[in-house]
Amino acid sequence: MSVVRVIGGDISEGDWQLTNILNNYQLNLNSQNINLNNNVANVDVLDDEKVKKLAGTAGWAFIAGIAGGLLTGGLGALAGLIGGALAGGNQRKLCLAVEFKDGRKFLCLTDTKTYRELVSLTYKKEAISLEGDMSSLTSKEFQVFISKKCHLPGGIQKEIFSPEQLSKCLVNFLINGEYLIDATGVRYKGENSFLVLSNKRIICFISEKKLHLDLSSINQVIASKNGIIFFSQEFNLRLYFADQQLGRIFTNSISKTSLIVENIDTIPTDEHEKTLEKQGLVILLIAIVVVIAFIVKSCS
Repeated sequence: MSVVRVIGGDISEGDWQLTNILNNYQLNLNSQNINLNNNVANVDVLDDEKVKKLAGTAGWAFIAGIAGGLLTGGLGALAGLIGGALAGGNQRKLCLAVEFKDGRKFLCLTDTKTYRELVSLTYKKEAISLEGDMSSLTSKEFQVFISKKCHLPGGIQKEIFSPEQLSKCLVNFLINGEYLIDATGVRYKGENSFLVLSNKRIICFISEKKLHLDLSSINQVIASKNGIIFFSQEFNLRLYFADQQLGRIFTNSISKTSLIVENIDTIPTDEHEKTLEKQGLVILLIAIVVVIAFIVKSCS
C-alpha cells in the first residue's frame, strides 16, 4: 500500500492508504473509503508558479492557508510536512493537486510511484478509443497518423525524418493495446533517429537498431531546449533534438503520460555532438574559402 498524505481540501486530512485490489483503486482512511476508478479528473505536480495560479482559481482558495501560507513560503513551506509515513525510501516526494470528477479537490504529499498510479487513473476511455490499438495498422495508416499528429522536422531535414520512413519502422512493432502519442527527430550518438512516445513506451529507431523503454521502468526524465535524457534501471537514453522547437512540443506531449519531466537550460553535448559541431565548422570554413575565391576571381 502507498501513503497519500492529504494536507487540505475537500476530504479529511491525514495519511490515506492507496490500495489496488484487482485493478480496483481506493483511498482508505480509518472507516472512510473513496473509490478512484473512473473518478480522478486531474492530477498536477505543484511548483511555486502553480501554487500561485491555483490560489486564484475557483474551488482552490483553501490552498492559500495551507502550511502557514504557500503563496509567501512557496513549496519550501511543505518541507516540514514530508516525513513520518513518507520518510522512507529514496523516491522523490511530490506535492500534488488532485481533483475528482464530482468536483472535490485536495492537496497531498506522496512519492513518484504513487503519483504515476494516480495519473494513470485520469486516462479517459474515450481518448483511448479515439487513438485505439495501433498494433495492427498498415504502413499507410501509420503515415496518415504521423503526418497529422506527430512533430517531425521539415525543410531540408524532411527527407531524413519522413513520415513514410517512420511508418515502416512502426509496422508490426507496436504491442497489443499500444498507440502513438507523438514522435520527433533526434540524434543518438551522432546518428539521425526517430524518437517515439506511445502510451506504453519510449522508442528510438536508429538505422536498423531499435531501443525502447517501458514507461514504468523510467525513473527520471531531464529535458532542455537542445535534448532529453531518459534514466531507467536498464539503460540511460540521451538524445539531442534535430529541431529544438519541435523538441519542446514533444517534451510537452510527455505530460500525457505518467512521467515527470525536469527542465534544465541545456544538456551538455557528448563526444558525438562535439564531433558533429567540428565537422559543421570545417564545412562552413570550406564554404567561406570557396566564396572568397570566387569573389577574388570575379574581380580580377
